Order: sequence, then structure tokens, then C-alpha cells
Amino acid sequence: MFRSTPPLQEHLRPVAVRDRPQADVDGYLDAVERRLRSLFGEQRVRWQHRYPQLGVGFDAVESFVLNGGKRLRPRFAYWGWVGAGGLRRPAPNPIDAPPVAWSTPLVELGAAIELFHAFALIHDDVMDGSATRRHQPTVHHRFAALHGEAGWRGESRRTAEGFAILLGDLAFAWSSHLLVALPAPVAALFDEMRIELHMGQYLDLFCAATGDEDPATAADVVRFKTAAYSVQRPLQLGAALAACGATAPTAPGSDGEPLDRCWTAYGLAVGEAFQHRDDLLGVFGDTAVTGKPVGDDLQAGKNTLLLQRTLAAAGAGSLEVLGGIGSGELRPQDIEVIGTFMRDCGAVDAVERRIARLVCEAVAAVEAAPLEPEAADGLCSLARAAAWRAQ
Repeated sequence: MFRSTPPLQEHLRPVAVRDRPQADVDGYLDAVERRLRSLFGEQRVRWQHRYPQLGVGFDAVESFVLNGGKRLRPRFAYWGWVGAGGLRRPAPNPIDAPPVAWSTPLVELGAAIELFHAFALIHDDVMDGSATRRHQPTVHHRFAALHGEAGWRGESRRTAEGFAILLGDLAFAWSSHLLVALPAPVAALFDEMRIELHMGQYLDLFCAATGDEDPATAADVVRFKTAAYSVQRPLQLGAALAACGATAPTAPGSDGEPLDRCWTAYGLAVGEAFQHRDDLLGVFGDTAVTGKPVGDDLQAGKNTLLLQRTLAAAGAGSLEVLGGIGSGELRPQDIEVIGTFMRDCGAVDAVERRIARLVCEAVAAVEAAPLEPEAADGLCSLARAAAWRAQ
């Protein structure tokens, strides 16, 4: 739904020296895609000719990154950059610079965010035991199949998960490699985002393992694992990059505080709405559309708002199958029964109402902020798309 990346040539046009570039998120995403491809090519040249065994690992990561994904986080980084006045830099020389609305550091940032996201998903799939992601086998399932086909030694599952962990770490390292090109304040904020994600993931695992149903902890998991990492921090990273490149305080709200309030309010609202939609798709989504299996969160016992509302409505012993949540042993028919109960008891409607309120909060935050008009329009559209997506 989010991706639309026509050839870069469609976005190139002659620009007069005094022209102000227009926002071009599709051209930007195309540039990020090109940077990712070039990075993979560089790494193959450096390593694979000497160690051909690395080829299957490089194939797995490259396929995972390039053959799917909504590029949601780079989109938010782009609009953060535009909203903070990134387009108000001096007009580029049409001879020396590409006349499109993005800059090299911004492309490096988008590629770094996407590689970090790949790291998180590869590891998350191992922790959740997921079989598919982005309409293809997860990295550890890919290596489990290869283990059997090639007759490798050792236990298939342990070997495959080991490869996935290492390749996720490799994506993390490549993300760090791209940060070298970014100003120190941007890199420091990126580090904060990485720490928050790890804290959120730890709390998520801990709550699932211990049966902790504390709503406050669950809210913190959503904030650290999704809202900050998916929306708020990418917006702030783009805005910070715009601030570092400013030659004069020409951006609206250049004192920083009004914009930062917007990034926080909008980011936390849209991030939470995104997570709630993800939770609903995890139970009711169409695997052919989402590219992910249904029921993984129920198998793991993730403490989602959907599950909280379901258990609160259920009462003691009202539905025996609910006791299997978190056991990892739910059958497809069990998940279907639980889903029907979630609808009938009002839990689904409650989550949908929460999503609608959050989108309203996000739009209000944008309308109250001194943003560039193009960014305001882009962020409002993106909030709705993130909250009411089908995948």
C-alpha cells in the first residue's frame, strides 16, 4: 500500500537556480532503494569473491530487504525533514546536483533505518517462531530448508536460528556503517532509537513469558517497540538532519520546540494506531495479503490491547480455549473461535475506536504545528494509511 517507486527518471526535471524543490517522496524512496542495492553490491565485491559461502547469507538478507516492506520508516523520516524546512536549503546547482527533493545524507538515513528495521524483523521472527514474512519464508526457515536439502550436520532448528541471528546482526552492522555519513546529533538520536527498541522487545518477551498483564507495561512496549521506533524517532531524525543542514533559521518553528511537540504527539499516536492495526491483522488478516501467518501473537500470548479487552470481557471460565493463549499449541480452529469471541464480546470494536481516536489526535497535532504545508498533507495521509491498512 505504501510503496510506489517509479523509475527515478520520471522525477527528474530541469530546475532553475531560484526554484524551490517540491516534495518528492517517491523519488526519495527510489533513491533509498538504489542505495540499498549499491551497499549490497559493495559488500559482495568485498567479501563474497573470497568467501563464496557468504553468498547464501547475502542472498537471504538482500532478498528480505529488497523484495518487500512498506518503507514506512523512511517515509516518516522524509516528511520530518520536509516539515522542518529541509526543502528550504539553497537551491541546488542543476549541473552539480540532482534536481530532486532529497539529499545524500537523507538517503543514507533512510537506508540505515531500513537495514535496522530488517535486523529487528529477522530477530523478531526467530523469537516468535514465525514461518513467513513479506510473502516469503523467514530467514531462519529459509536456512532450515537449506539445512535439510543440503544434508548439513547438526540440529536443523538450532543451526538455522544461528544463521538468522548472525544475519540480523549483519544488517544492524550495515546500518551502523551508513550512520558514519550523518551528523553527530542525528547519529546520537539513532542510537537512542536502537536502545528503546531493545528495551521494548525485552519487555514484550518478558511479559509474554511471565504472563504479566499490566496495562501500563503493555503501553510502554507499544511506545518503545513500535510508536517511537516506527514513527516518532524517524520523524525526529529527518527533522534533526534538516536542522544540521540549515544555513539560516528559515524553517518554520525554527526554535525546535513546536515541531518536537508535534513529532512526539503525532508519532506516539500514529505508532500506537499502527501497532493496534498490526494486532488486529495478526488475528483477522489475510495471509495472502499480509505475508505473515495468522495467530502468532495468540500463540505467544502477547499482551496486546486486543487481548486485554478480550480477557476483561470473558470473565472466569467463559471460553475454555482462551486458556490456551500463550501455550504455542493453539490449532487453526482454536484461533478462529477466539477471533469470533473477540468480535462478539466487543473487543475488536473497542480497539477500532481507539485507533480512530488516535488518528484524530495525530491529525490535530499536525494541524497545530508550524509545519511546511506539503509535510502536513503528507503526514495526515500517512497517518490514515498506517492506521487503516490491510497489510
